[in-house]
Amino acid sequence: MAEFELLDRDGLARIGRFDTPHGRVETPALLPVVHPDPTRQPVSTSEIRRRFGLGAVITSSYITWRTPALREAAERGGIHGLLDFDGPVMTDSGAFQQHAYGHVEVGPEEILEFQNAIGTDIATVLDVFVEPGVEHAEAEAGVETTIERARAARRARAGLLAVPVQGGAFDDLRARSAREASALGDVLAIGGVVPLFEQYRFADLARALVSTRPHLSPGRIVHLFGTGHPMTFAFAALFGVDLFDSSAYHKFARRGRLLFPEGSVAIDDLRERTCRCALCEEIPLPEVAKLQSAERERRIAEHNLLTSAAEMGVVRQAIRDGTLWELVERRATAHPALRAGLSAALGRWEVFLPTEPVSRRAFRETGPPSYERPAVRWFRQRLERYLFGLPPART
Repeated sequence: MAEFELLDRDGLARIGRFDTPHGRVETPALLPVVHPDPTRQPVSTSEIRRRFGLGAVITSSYITWRTPALREAAERGGIHGLLDFDGPVMTDSGAFQQHAYGHVEVGPEEILEFQNAIGTDIATVLDVFVEPGVEHAEAEAGVETTIERARAARRARAGLLAVPVQGGAFDDLRARSAREASALGDVLAIGGVVPLFEQYRFADLARALVSTRPHLSPGRIVHLFGTGHPMTFAFAALFGVDLFDSSAYHKFARRGRLLFPEGSVAIDDLRERTCRCALCEEIPLPEVAKLQSAERERRIAEHNLLTSAAEMGVVRQAIRDGTLWELVERRATAHPALRAGLSAALGRWEVFLPTEPVSRRAFRETGPPSYERPAVRWFRQRLERYLFGLPPART
């Protein structure tokens, strides 16, 4: 199993690091999703590392496997040679493609063997994607199949293994899946939540996370599938997420939308120089909007990636400073769905309490949610019992 070194923390959120055959990963870390075909990638992998300071990436082993030219190149020169990237590479397994298109042409054993053969640093089990809205019986069957596949994968792989945690909207299934994954995986990848991100159902996402997180081993690395929008980084880190994968920087660029920690903006709506990042100082955004489509998409993708990398740095600093709750509260003011997510998280404040520090720096109030933080609720309970002899409040 991977050795995860804890360096700092703020509640469940953690600063840590772990080693891979191609280098060290410091967490929380953003892993840009890169296409295995370089002609489909708007930002080169060399730029991702050199210009944006992102030292690890994630790519699709399934797309690589099913594309003859890519498959041959990966088998010949490894996944790092194919991507022209010498840092840590995580590969997914095709589960999301199976969810999106109804099937994949490869089985769990074959895709794991392929990931082993091409030298991926973190391989992923081909799980069964459980939709948030399915019935309990269907979700349970998906969890059982994923657990069986994970057990077989653990026997077949000596290197780092990511085991997805499924269970849909059912607390009991997510809890069981989390416990089983903790016994098998180096990376525990919370799955089945991409539709919640896409539909801005952050309250449902919070409920899925609070039902999962207490059952994950504290010594494992936690990955949350689909956390690509910088608006959600602080929120996800609050639950102890260590690895974030982002295809949003490119998806939003294709639609002409710019990512910011407060949300997204259509570039065609901009008339002012609203961003002063290094890239936008080179060419102001209103000028980028006038470029030809390919160059315009590339420039927007670069802006989105730089914004995402910068926000991840803000999150790490907040963890070090012990101010992550304040950052989450500020980010939640940007969107009502994110406010609903924070409210749902605070409704289960007892999940956060075991790791909440009793002593912090000066309390900074950002609004009503500040008084519902776990530490405040805990002190309120203690004070009520001391002054009035009241029983503990129901959680």
